[in-house]
Amino acid sequence: MTVFKIVKLGLGEIALACLLSAPAFAQPCLPDFHGLPIGKFQKCFEHWSSNGRAPVALSAYQVNGSVLIAGSFQKKQPPKRTNYMQTPQQYREKFKALKAKGFRPGRVSALTRANETLPRFTTIWMEANEPFENVPGAAECIDDPCPPPGLSLKAFRKRNSQMREEGYALADIAVYRVGSSGLVFNATWTKRPVDEVAAGVELDEAAFRSKNSELTRKGFVLIRLQAYPHNGIKFAAIWEKRAGTSVFELLLSGSQYQTKYNQHIADGYVIQDISAAGDPTSSDDFITAVWVK
Repeated sequence: MTVFKIVKLGLGEIALACLLSAPAFAQPCLPDFHGLPIGKFQKCFEHWSSNGRAPVALSAYQVNGSVLIAGSFQKKQPPKRTNYMQTPQQYREKFKALKAKGFRPGRVSALTRANETLPRFTTIWMEANEPFENVPGAAECIDDPCPPPGLSLKAFRKRNSQMREEGYALADIAVYRVGSSGLVFNATWTKRPVDEVAAGVELDEAAFRSKNSELTRKGFVLIRLQAYPHNGIKFAAIWEKRAGTSVFELLLSGSQYQTKYNQHIADGYVIQDISAAGDPTSSDDFITAVWVK
């Protein structure tokens, strides 16, 4: 059986190298997990990568002052690299290095902890099989101090329109806040038919549900979904026109999420995306997730 060896590349960074065999050992976490203390994630990663799985979704969040992580390890995944809880500078340096090796951000999440003003990035990097673009400042920065990579809401909307005109469609988006300033949007666009991709930001729950229903009727499948606080709760989402169906759940507690997860898995769905907003001062997880089949 083909399995993987862990290659430690630096702080908060892990990669996979293919081997022929490896011994089995006790599970430090389930392949689909939530509420895992961030300090236990390394062993979780090592276990599942050694058993032929790679992450497809990861989201770090803070509850009651503790940093937790949710995610999903799945089989038959293409080559990937993974970083977690990296500073903006570490993220920027890794972006530059991995881009040179043919990788791009596949899934980014960002957490600004209660006692910090700058976010920590958790990133799944995937092979760049088509040209891609990112927000300004993802790999280079001339400002001092250098702000985290991303755009304001107004600048993101302008950039997204420009990218679509140039034939680039949104592939990933992460929304976060820096200190007391406004929202920051970190995004990746890939060169592909833009008519086969739809996206929305700043959607309240009613607007998101309406847009999802409309796009589902047109043959689109929900692939990315993040909830974030901004004048209440808003959603950022990406849909792709492709075969299959998706289901989603919004802002669940850990126990509620587990119940819904069990139902959707029993119906043949697998995790596509998961994000947890968390509440640094309470026990609320606020898990939002997408399953597909």
